[in-house]
Amino acid sequence: MAASQAIQAAHDSLRPALLFLASGDLTSASVNRSPTAYLNNPEEERSMYDTDVDTDMTLVRVADAASGAGRGALGWFAVHCTSLNNTNRLVSGDNKAAAQLAIEWWAAEAELRALNLLAEMANGTTAAADAAAGGDMPNAAEVSMIAAAAASSAALGLEELKMTEGANEPYKTMFHLHTTRERKRMVLASEPGFHGGDPAQQAAPEGQAGSQFLRFEPGFVAAMAQASVGDTSPNTQGAFCLDTGLPCDRASSTCNGRNELCHGRGPAWPDDRTSAAIIGLQQFLGALRLYDTAGTQPPLSGRLDFRSVYLDMTNISVSASEWTRPGRTCPPAMGMSFAAGTTDGPGAFDFTQGDTRGPPLWRIVRNLVLPPSREQQACQAPKPILLDTGQITVPYLWQPRITQISLLRLGRLVIACVPGEFSTMAGRRLKRALKARFTMAANTGNSVPNDSDDPVIVLSGLTGTYSSYITTWEEYQVQRYEGASTLYGPHTLDAYIQEFLRLADAMIAGRPVTSDVQPPDLELHQISLLAPVVLDWVPPTASFGMLPNSRSPTTATGRQPGPYSAPHHYAQGGKPRDRNRGRAHVAVGATEAATKRGRH
Repeated sequence: MAASQAIQAAHDSLRPALLFLASGDLTSASVNRSPTAYLNNPEEERSMYDTDVDTDMTLVRVADAASGAGRGALGWFAVHCTSLNNTNRLVSGDNKAAAQLAIEWWAAEAELRALNLLAEMANGTTAAADAAAGGDMPNAAEVSMIAAAAASSAALGLEELKMTEGANEPYKTMFHLHTTRERKRMVLASEPGFHGGDPAQQAAPEGQAGSQFLRFEPGFVAAMAQASVGDTSPNTQGAFCLDTGLPCDRASSTCNGRNELCHGRGPAWPDDRTSAAIIGLQQFLGALRLYDTAGTQPPLSGRLDFRSVYLDMTNISVSASEWTRPGRTCPPAMGMSFAAGTTDGPGAFDFTQGDTRGPPLWRIVRNLVLPPSREQQACQAPKPILLDTGQITVPYLWQPRITQISLLRLGRLVIACVPGEFSTMAGRRLKRALKARFTMAANTGNSVPNDSDDPVIVLSGLTGTYSSYITTWEEYQVQRYEGASTLYGPHTLDAYIQEFLRLADAMIAGRPVTSDVQPPDLELHQISLLAPVVLDWVPPTASFGMLPNSRSPTTATGRQPGPYSAPHHYAQGGKPRDRNRGRAHVAVGATEAATKRGRH
């Protein structure tokens, strides 16, 4: 209900906007958690890239067509939301929530300070030259950065982000921009958060005056979506044994044969929430640079277009091509190494990653409970099947047979929407194939001008149906967690590349596409073990929202809250799932007299 209402609200707010694009590499926020599988890819292919993890970050800046004020930002960066340990029992968006909230708080603070500066300029208390970039704006930007750090902390329930070594540690990031044909020279200021150039003014329509600093609309929305996230990890220190402190076995991710003792360490280990906040800030800093740079680019132009189709992934015949090897997909199944978990969240029992046979005891158990057919074993080989999920239909299919893929085009930006978690190299192959196809169309004159000129291909992961992981054929042979979780056999990626190229051909030619299959409707088959809210009440002497006492708010440590720390207070609240309010369940209002700013 809430999701559908959010979509409706977004639709109701439609109005003309300008879109600006920028991309770069963020190399300090992720590592590859299955490096031995990645190394099984061809050396010639690996030599095309500097790292074994997808460091691409792409961002679309959305500006109001009339005023040029920022309406939102949509970015893509590949990193698992596994900064928090699997012992966490609270609902959390992990490092992605920290990144998104940081961007939104930064935008809100920057707009408040812009309004204050404009008011001071109107009153004659601040000269225009002092308010321009190079005058008062660096200080405003720095304070906005503090707000972003506070937002990143608040998203993880932290009082404040521990900033040893002054305020510099969370801001240490390794990032560089991609160049484009339109602009080979990018201008970036040296200080984090400082806005180079005049992007807000360039975002304004021709003939209209822009602002001397960034402006944002109320309700500015930021999203940092997933990309080729399959084998990425935010635990950037690597994986170590809990008992000895030594690095885990590289091939199996075990410690003395046990997967339970091998855990990844985030940048602030053992504080997982601070690690999540820092990885979120890393993404925020990359997004901030891209947001600034996007404003110096010409807006996206060309057609808006899409193609989408449903696929029966259980029996797709793949033809040999430049991008695919011949073969056939299989009904879904999970391998033995799936139960071993990952270094981000280890599994149990005696399962290990990289196992192409499986523990003898569990092979016996599998054969007694639900033995896979010889055809299925041959199709999924070398995966030793643990759960032949394609056979399980009670109460409904355990894993999808039908998935959906989509291709979206915003001028030269092409977004491939994939129904699962592509590994780094799997995503790179798909993007290379699509880029080659759209570039060829531009060179042969088979596309509208600007549609395919220097195309930027983005893989948007975890869209539509969730169908677990997708690895390359070579990575599948190693059978680490991601390969064991590749549902439709070793040719899963080949099938997706083949079908995406068909969508691309249809889009370039302007042809519609149709689906031969449709996903089942499971609405009437849903099972919920969550009891309904029977009674939602407060004591007779109280009312919902009432403050039970007049104690001044304090932090969790009992100290008075600072300007950007998280205060704790208590109120009579109801159960959030008792009714759909369509708005926030909690609102906190405060006025800061010193700066004459109101926040809520």
